[in-house]
Amino acid sequence: MIRFCLFLLFYLPSNLFSQSGYVDSMLVVLESSNGKGKVNLHHLISEELKKTNNDLAIFYAKEGIKLGEEIKDTIGVVNNLNALGACYLTSVEYDKAIEVFVKATQWKKDFSGTYGRLAIALEGVGAYRESIKAENKLISYRDSLDRFNFYSFSNIGRMYLLVEEYDSAFYFFRKGLSIGEHYNDAVLKTSSFNNIGLYYSKINQLDSSLHYLEKASQFWEIIDNKSIIDSVFYGTIQGNKAKVYQDKKQFNKALALYKVDLKNARHFNEYGLEIRNLLSLSELQILLDNYSFAESRVMEAISLMRIYNISNDKAWSYLILKKIRVKQNRLKEALEYQELYISYLDSTYNNNIIQRYSDAKAYYLMADVQSKLKLQMIVLKNSELEKRQSQVELHYRTVQLWLIVGVSILILILLLLLIRVKVNQAKIAHQKVDFHKKEFKTLAKVISNKNQIINKYKKSILSQDGTIERIDKLKDSKILTTEDWDVFKEHLDIVFPGIMERLMDGFPGITKGERRLFVLIKLELKSVEISNMLGISPDSVKKSRQRLRKKINLDSKIILEQFILKF
Repeated sequence: MIRFCLFLLFYLPSNLFSQSGYVDSMLVVLESSNGKGKVNLHHLISEELKKTNNDLAIFYAKEGIKLGEEIKDTIGVVNNLNALGACYLTSVEYDKAIEVFVKATQWKKDFSGTYGRLAIALEGVGAYRESIKAENKLISYRDSLDRFNFYSFSNIGRMYLLVEEYDSAFYFFRKGLSIGEHYNDAVLKTSSFNNIGLYYSKINQLDSSLHYLEKASQFWEIIDNKSIIDSVFYGTIQGNKAKVYQDKKQFNKALALYKVDLKNARHFNEYGLEIRNLLSLSELQILLDNYSFAESRVMEAISLMRIYNISNDKAWSYLILKKIRVKQNRLKEALEYQELYISYLDSTYNNNIIQRYSDAKAYYLMADVQSKLKLQMIVLKNSELEKRQSQVELHYRTVQLWLIVGVSILILILLLLLIRVKVNQAKIAHQKVDFHKKEFKTLAKVISNKNQIINKYKKSILSQDGTIERIDKLKDSKILTTEDWDVFKEHLDIVFPGIMERLMDGFPGITKGERRLFVLIKLELKSVEISNMLGISPDSVKKSRQRLRKKINLDSKIILEQFILKF
């Protein structure tokens, strides 16, 4: 509310004529104007129209920007951008306002007025630290004792209160007070004491808070020629005092002050302030167990929001209605208001409200069953039971955490065991293959030795005058017998699984002998060793290799051994 009042004080031009007549006069002049004068008139008309017709004000500001860009009127463009941003502030469209004000700073970086409005918009979306930066930028264009620095110091202090950096807030509030004392300005002193009172309430030093808020009220009394804004601000001070008395459990004093603030807001048609007072009164009535009265206050506030299109405090109103229903033990309706509260927070850009109720939002985003259990616990007035519930929840979460950790460790152990089994299986399979390869070599050596022995006896028989029958018997004997081949195949299926099937499927035209030749080549045996094993001459092996190449249709550029080894 304070920020809005300061905005009115320094950024809206005062009217010497009736508003409609003033705008009509400017519209008449606009028709015959051109160039920079016409651009400036768009800005002035927009500033005036936003008080009564914000949509039309936006239209004139946009037209002024368009015209200013065409004629490259930097000042005119920035003035109209500021006017457009102010319209968005009026309609509480802070994201659009920020976009416009940032664009204005890009057109003219030393235009201090833009930074003041940008700070307001940034505060609106909860970007408090960025708002502080904008205010500091604004201060950099002024002298250190410039009277207007007071408002920047106050705003920066309030931003620090919102981010809970209380020492920094107090520092800037004191700087603001020093400017008020320098100019001996009762208005500035009143605002400073109110700010310091807020600071002490935030750090829970309630007596000190009341002391400074009382001083603010006293200095307000000595202000000469009080403006409407000063009168509205008095109500704000009383509302702040009421909140402190409420925190001190002095509900009757709080109730009386809230009523003063409410009466003041209604007198000056300050609808936003009126809505907040109604909601504050309803929360106080809940503490006094006056639930029906509290509900009537909330409904009155919601009605004002609808009439004047004010949505800033909708979430707060739903939250209060939820509290009332919980106190009345009407939990089903409480959950309905909870859902309205969550849906509003999820659809709004007003992060200021979200921050105020961040704990509540986190609470209400729990699963539906947990929400019902929580609501039932709120109904219980016994604080000991609530404490025990918190302990149970903590224990439950701790058990959950340990279960998750335990299951994770168990899964990790199982994975490690599985990996170990796989490694052992691979090792055993590798050892098995190595064994069968050795068996192959041993078998090949045995067959080769057998062949050498047969050749030896063959020569011995031929050199003697032996009988023809013995020579014929040797000729008929098979070097690689069927028994040998069966042993070969047994090892072959282990070392080269499915090789014979793939060979017959891929090359169905080759003979049984050529298949044996194919396998012996894959075993990397030399031609001499193959001739010994098959009982044929090396030339026969050579010819058999050539026939095999043709039957498998192998290109002449490809080496037979390489093809067979890759098969």
